Amino acid sequence: MRRLMDRLQQLLEWILIGLLSVLIAFVVLQIMSRQTSFVPTFMWTEELARFCFVWLILIGSAVAVREGMHFDIDLLPWLSPENRTRLSILTYLLMLVVGLLFIGYGTAFFLFGKDLTAEISDIPLGIVFIAWPLAGTVWSMFLIEKIHDALRLQSGAPKL
Repeated sequence: MRRLMDRLQQLLEWILIGLLSVLIAFVVLQIMSRQTSFVPTFMWTEELARFCFVWLILIGSAVAVREGMHFDIDLLPWLSPENRTRLSILTYLLMLVVGLLFIGYGTAFFLFGKDLTAEISDIPLGIVFIAWPLAGTVWSMFLIEKIHDALRLQSGAPKL
């Protein structure tokens, strides 16, 4: 299972690299079209850059969950290791609730927008809106892995 999660994370990281490359290319094209007269103005690049940014945020947040890079404050540094593990499990469970909410409400959001199209580029907005339930699904998968690891640590078993 760990190998599958590692592969999923690698795939997401490559997707992030691709999305960031496309975003940078579109933004550079926008800047060049505004500053020079020999580059035509393309209105659709701004819209696609926005869509890439949405996907970057949601996929990036999933990778951040797996890496433990999400926002974290250590309010109780005096806790014993056992209590820190319990607090981590509680935190992961609360984050899992948010992931499940993203799946539920994100699916409704996707169903609402799947037949709509973007104004300028005429791209189906379902491609953009599906990012929310997908992100919630990946968060949930990564969080279940973290909860499993924390429970193993709490029981004294070595981490896989």
